[in-house]
Amino acid sequence: MKVWQRTCLGHAALLLGGAAAAAVTIRLLPEPAPVLPFWLGDGLLLGLLLTAPPGRRAAIAVAFGLGAATGCALMGAFGPPALMTALSGLVLMLTALALSQRRGWHVADCGTPAGMARFAFAATLLAPIAAAVPLAVQAIALAPDTPDFLPCLRWLMAESPGVAVVLPIVLALRRSDVMLLLVPPLLGSTLMLIALHLFVSGLAFLQSSMPLGFLVFPTLLLMVARLGTPGAGIGLLILLAVSLGGPLAGISPARMLTAVDPSERLLFLHGYLLVCSLVAYPMGAAVVGRRRMNQALADQHARLGRNESLYRLLADHASDIITRVRFDGRRVYVSPSVTEVLGWSVAEAIQPDWQANVHEDDREGFAAAREQLRAGADVVTNTYRFRRKDGSWAWLEARMHVVRGADGAPKEFVANSRDITRQKEAEQALEFALAELAEQASTDGLTGVANRRRFDEALDQEWRRAQRSGEPLALLLIDADQFKSYNDRYGHQEGDDCLRMIARTIAASVRRPHDLVARYGGEEFVVILPVTDLEGARRVAEHIRAAVENAEQPHEGNADGVVTVSIGIATTTPDLHHTAATLIEAADQALYAAKRNGRNRAEAADTQAGSANVIPLRPHLRRSAT
Repeated sequence: MKVWQRTCLGHAALLLGGAAAAAVTIRLLPEPAPVLPFWLGDGLLLGLLLTAPPGRRAAIAVAFGLGAATGCALMGAFGPPALMTALSGLVLMLTALALSQRRGWHVADCGTPAGMARFAFAATLLAPIAAAVPLAVQAIALAPDTPDFLPCLRWLMAESPGVAVVLPIVLALRRSDVMLLLVPPLLGSTLMLIALHLFVSGLAFLQSSMPLGFLVFPTLLLMVARLGTPGAGIGLLILLAVSLGGPLAGISPARMLTAVDPSERLLFLHGYLLVCSLVAYPMGAAVVGRRRMNQALADQHARLGRNESLYRLLADHASDIITRVRFDGRRVYVSPSVTEVLGWSVAEAIQPDWQANVHEDDREGFAAAREQLRAGADVVTNTYRFRRKDGSWAWLEARMHVVRGADGAPKEFVANSRDITRQKEAEQALEFALAELAEQASTDGLTGVANRRRFDEALDQEWRRAQRSGEPLALLLIDADQFKSYNDRYGHQEGDDCLRMIARTIAASVRRPHDLVARYGGEEFVVILPVTDLEGARRVAEHIRAAVENAEQPHEGNADGVVTVSIGIATTTPDLHHTAATLIEAADQALYAAKRNGRNRAEAADTQAGSANVIPLRPHLRRSAT
């Protein structure tokens, strides 16, 4: 159906509704009266306006008003009194709409007790009082001295109950709420309740012999309890139709009243309907509120269940190990990936003694990370080793997040542990390679002792250290005797082997960790002896000289027939007026003195005065040539 067709049908329905409401209201009058005692149209129109979009309210009011005017004209009640009544109804509409918008009221608020109270105060009390003002003005204008306010009072007493009864029915029967009752699971029970309530209402009001109005309350409350606010609207609509249909047909329990005025009987019926509304709607609002609360709780539990299932699914299928740990050390959850990473089953990994599998060197750091979380840190990263089931060690990088309780205190932490064993092995291999590269950069490739570069760095460090401490520093400069003739006689390959032998012999004779043996260049070697005086340096030099000679490496070009070395010794206490070059120069001069004095000997130089005066050593026992 097209939009314009639906619009035409809607306006036609409004015309018919307004005409029917006016006709029924006038038909209920026992006799012509200047003021109608019960006006159905205002409550119906106000409900339609409140539930309609603001842009359609003017069209609805015009269509319904034309229908009501048509109904009044057909019933012969179109005149000044009817116009004044219509004017009062218009004031009621405007006042009710203004009050509801000003107070932020919404139609959906009728489902709550507070919303109903605000609605009742605005629509059924303040608005009718404001709408009675035109009638009061008319009474004063007709008789300024003795105004008759009785029509105004009768209109007010009829309008307020009418709005209070009809308007909630319209609000309760909104399409969105009623359609929920017509879904297959509820349709059967809804029809059974409607049929039962219709039967009981007919039994109570379509007879004039017994006052059976009380029978309606159990079925009405049953509908409210089962169907909520829409059930209250359907029940009161049935009750309104049956209770007003009886008087139209001349049948009503109200005829049993002793009062002879039919208007009073009708007002009594209105009061009865008002009491039913006051009973049904608050209960319906409570039922709807309870259902909303239960639904909200159910939705919350469903969301929590879905979230828990989702988190458990993610944790169970994550490649990292997800762990929940209490601050007392007890694990409450370990993801299944622990089997793939560490070989332990979940049951084994969750045992109270799991911390025993942390490497003993890493337990202190692990405990410190946990204390950081307890002290207030939200996230802490810790790297530690954990024993695999096969006995090997796995490096784990754990990113730990604190979980706080409702009071904000740390309750537990969740650790996301990643296996970084390969990364650690690569780092260690890189460190070893760098160390080996650094060693190679500072090691002589032929002899395996430190090279000239390493010697220069070490001498500078030891010189500065000795300057600070005031302790002596000694230097030995060692040269292989007649090494050129050795190379010429035995070849360069044998010469290289000879240099390796000399380097090994020197290194074996220097045992302190902070001493350094280095190749100075060619067949020359150098030894740095920190914290060593002249006497100590002489002992080391003599030990080296004797060890090389005692190796008995043949050397026919040497006077002793074996490989020997000459050693220059220099020792000093460094000060700010000299440099390490002074010490090297002195050792070099002492070495030349040893060469001049016959080789295979050690000579010392005095550097205390900045000079390099050679101090002759005590003669040593020379091996006889064989």
